[in-house]
Formats: sequence, structure tokens, C-alpha cells
Amino acid sequence: MTRVFHGIDFANVEAHHGQCWLVDDGTTLTARFNPQEPVVRTAVDCPFGTSQGFEALLKGEITEPSDDGFKTRATERLMRKHVAAFTTNAEWRAQDTKTRKALDRVSFFNGGAHVQPSVGLVIVPEFLDWLMGRLGGDSTTERLKRVREARLGEGPVVEAHPRLLLYSIIERVRLGSRQTIPAQVMADIGGYKDRGAHGEQGRRQAYNLLASGTAHWQPTGQARQIAVPDLVTMLAVDHAFDAWLAALTAWAHHHHDTWTWDQAGLPQANVEVEGHMLILKINGKTD
Repeated sequence: MTRVFHGIDFANVEAHHGQCWLVDDGTTLTARFNPQEPVVRTAVDCPFGTSQGFEALLKGEITEPSDDGFKTRATERLMRKHVAAFTTNAEWRAQDTKTRKALDRVSFFNGGAHVQPSVGLVIVPEFLDWLMGRLGGDSTTERLKRVREARLGEGPVVEAHPRLLLYSIIERVRLGSRQTIPAQVMADIGGYKDRGAHGEQGRRQAYNLLASGTAHWQPTGQARQIAVPDLVTMLAVDHAFDAWLAALTAWAHHHHDTWTWDQAGLPQANVEVEGHMLILKINGKTD
């Protein structure tokens, strides 16, 4: 049975907006950059809510003090610590600064830059307007219910974070293959969103790693080959590449292979307001 998964790199400027449809025929995940139907699940690169403390302040409620001025969501704080602790990051940090500078990349993962506070992202209000329309509902109560389901990862549209999804895939490849990923490859991948040839090289390195290491990062019993007929389009700009990673997020979530809010230990009441970004589980492929 063929299934289609949709990934969106959301932006309010058309040139920065990316979409990818991932067609799963049971043996291959084929990336398409024109609409495919029907879609099983969509994953979007944009926060599905704002910080609980900030929302409480908007309502005039007194809340607990915040170390970061109510800017970040719990899922953002969690992911910064979680991804920073990856083996791949530890191996990158083990190199001296001179070596990393010679690779033209001082940081592979930068928690503050790569996981930005939702309150500071200007596209969030427009995205939430889009999401309300996408999910539908005849009343405010019904629309809010569907948005809460989306924030919990229980609806047809879920939240992606392409870079972190990519890093969780790389971590699985590293742990599964038991081989250290070359420093130059990591440096290139760290700059996959850079402009020009350097960014394109990073996207190519990331694609090659994902395509050759499918046995290490895909869930048990769901092995698929990776196919991108229009690879030139996908590697040309980071928006198409991020949309592809978002589509992979939707596919992984469908196969119960992403780290859910309850597995991460986040309170449901918090996630219903803030949302939760999805990446692969690292402490085992299926548990």
C-alpha cells in the first residue's frame, strides 16, 4: 500500500517556503516536489505554540519566575540539552579549536542559534493562522481542540525541526555503525543552511549519509531505500532540503519512531499550550 507524507518548511515569504511529498511504496521513500495525494500526515517546521509563561502573562495571570524571560518553550530547552549530549557532538567538541577553525566550522550544534525561542520568531502568528485554517473546525472550541491535538502530536499535522531531526538521524548512524563520522563531513553538515556552494556541499554530505545509512536509522522492520529523482532541486536550496527532512519526520512519526512529549517527560498541560518538536528516539529504535 502506497502512503504519502508531506513536509513543509513554513515561511511567510514565498521564496523561503519549501514543500516535499514523500511517497512510501513499502520499499522506497521517494521525494517529490509537486503535490501528491492523499496525504497520511504532514510535519511542519514551525513552533505550534508559544511559551506557557508568556501566554499566562498575556492573560494577566501571575506565573513562576523565568530564567530566560519567558522566551522559550519546554521542548526547546529540552532539545538543547538532549542534542548537545549526543555522541556526535561530544566527538566534535573533543577536537581542539584550531582544528575546528581549519574545518571552517567552530560549532556543529549551537543550542541558542539552532533552537530559537518561539517568542522571537515572527512567523509564528501567521503560521498559527494557517494551522487553524488547515485543521478546520466549526467553532472556537473545536479549532482549539484540534490545535491542542496537533501540539501533542496526535493529529494529521505535527511539528518538525529539520536540523534536529537530521542530527538525531546522524546520531543513530554513528551508534549503529560504530564508526566515527569524519570531522570534515560533520563540518560540512553543520553548515548545510549556509549560502552558496558550502551550504550545498553540506546538504549533499547529509543526503549521502542518510541514503547510505538507512539500516542504522530507520525503525526495525521498516527499512526503505531513499530516492530523490530531482536531487538537484533538493540540494539547491535549504528550504527544499528542510521540507524533505520534515516529510521524513512525518514518516517516522507514523511509524512511532519519534520521541513523544510523554516519553520526554513533559507535562501534557504544558505541551497543549506550547507544542513539542519531534526527532528520532535515540535510546533504542523502537522503545
